Amino acid sequence: MYPLEVLRNEFDEKGDTEKVTEAIIAKNIVRDVKTDCLRLMGHCRQHIYLFEHPLDAGKLPTVFFGNNVEEKQVICEAADRVEHEYLLRFQYDFIEVITETAKKRWLTMWWPIKLIITPKLLQVRMVIMERSTKLGKGIYYDSRTLDDIGIILSVKGGFGALAPLTPLDINKGVKTIWSSKGLIDSSFAAHKTTNSLDTSAMDTGHSIKKDAPDKFKKMLAEPLRKGVFFAEDDSLPPTFATDPCEGQIALRRYTDDSDAINQLIDTILNNNK
Repeated sequence: MYPLEVLRNEFDEKGDTEKVTEAIIAKNIVRDVKTDCLRLMGHCRQHIYLFEHPLDAGKLPTVFFGNNVEEKQVICEAADRVEHEYLLRFQYDFIEVITETAKKRWLTMWWPIKLIITPKLLQVRMVIMERSTKLGKGIYYDSRTLDDIGIILSVKGGFGALAPLTPLDINKGVKTIWSSKGLIDSSFAAHKTTNSLDTSAMDTGHSIKKDAPDKFKKMLAEPLRKGVFFAEDDSLPPTFATDPCEGQIALRRYTDDSDAINQLIDTILNNNK
């Protein structure tokens, strides 16, 4: 879930993933570990879902999800800007499998989720949890009881009493920064035409904007459906995938700079107006 080097530095531990994890749990109380791990989300691989809602500043929710709330922060409540941030933890069960004996048992984990609520906009940021992954030597987990869809349904249920949520179309924001010099480019993207989905996949070492300008211009004129982008600016995550029509962004690599994800989202949203 978290990059090993970040955990080593944050908790002053040495060793492989298994040793560092055991040391952190042994030396820190559960509450402190949860708080630190939520705070370190900026380094993690994430799925981000952006939604529109009709609420103005004075009507933003002040209570969310009851016991799921780990921490609430009112980031800003100035006359020209209001931003509320919720750090949530959703519990789910999974099967732990010991490969040598095939012994299985159900365990419970918690899933860190961040909600950022501003007038007209909701961001749902969740750490990517693999469906099947190795935990240690000869141990892996499988069969989660909760997934992204379940989280989104819970968020919509919690928000639904106040206002409907609609996926935010971020085509304008993504296309604007793609068109800008020195920010991002792509080696794979798909755009919607009248009767088909037109996909472009470049050879290794080539990119659409730089090496296929005609395709690039055509993509700017049509709705983007899928795209895998790489950063040309060091302040942004090294790579991300997006479905702009659905307001979805996936960051499938760890980031050294914990603020890089914020920078990417802010840049897209500021150019999406």
